[in-house]
Amino acid sequence: MTMPAVILVRPESSWNIGSVARVASNFSVPQLLVVDPQEVTDADIQRTACNAPLSHSYRTVANLEEAISDMTMVVAFTARKSRHRTTHWSYPAFLKQVTTQVNQKIAFCFGPERTGLSNEDLSYCSDLVYIPTAEECPSMNLAQAVAAALFGMRLSIDTIQYTEQSSDDELATAEDWQPCFDAVDTMIAECAAEKTPPHVPGILKRLLQRSRASRYELSLLRSLLSSVARELHFRARNDSHQ
Repeated sequence: MTMPAVILVRPESSWNIGSVARVASNFSVPQLLVVDPQEVTDADIQRTACNAPLSHSYRTVANLEEAISDMTMVVAFTARKSRHRTTHWSYPAFLKQVTTQVNQKIAFCFGPERTGLSNEDLSYCSDLVYIPTAEECPSMNLAQAVAAALFGMRLSIDTIQYTEQSSDDELATAEDWQPCFDAVDTMIAECAAEKTPPHVPGILKRLLQRSRASRYELSLLRSLLSSVARELHFRARNDSHQ
């Protein structure tokens, strides 16, 4: 899964486009599409964006239909709720289900600053999403809404990638942990057996086991603990001979 394109529909401010271009560049958004912008200038956009890449490569299109022509999922961000609309996802709930989608070319669609997306705009979108905010102040600044949406998506993608990478290493079983626990006992015994409360080894073992280590990671930890225990034993023996 890759980051979505961002579509701004009829934005009214060069400064807002520039702010969005900057945050979209921060999150490696592949495309920034601007639908029918209202009296904006490239110089102001680039100045506001601090010359972020997308402030130079954004594309202007005449209408939303053209902007989404090659997208397979178009997500509309709108705070307005209506019983006549299709499912209106909270953004966290949407992220949970969208991570099951593969090979989708996704676009995040945001409306004009003052009015948001119109009903006609929404008719082009496959999913309606709102970002949970305080009831007394539900509306977000355009660039802030884009930033919140992209951060959530980036976090979900990174989580998926981490999970896929982690799944390549088989998790350690209880049987695998036992030699490591033996190494913990040996290290504590060599360190200061008379000063260690009897419940401490159990606490340390539970703490280690909650790490959900892979077998490879566990072998590294066991090797390290064994080395520490040997070093402590060596030092204790030398001290006793002095």
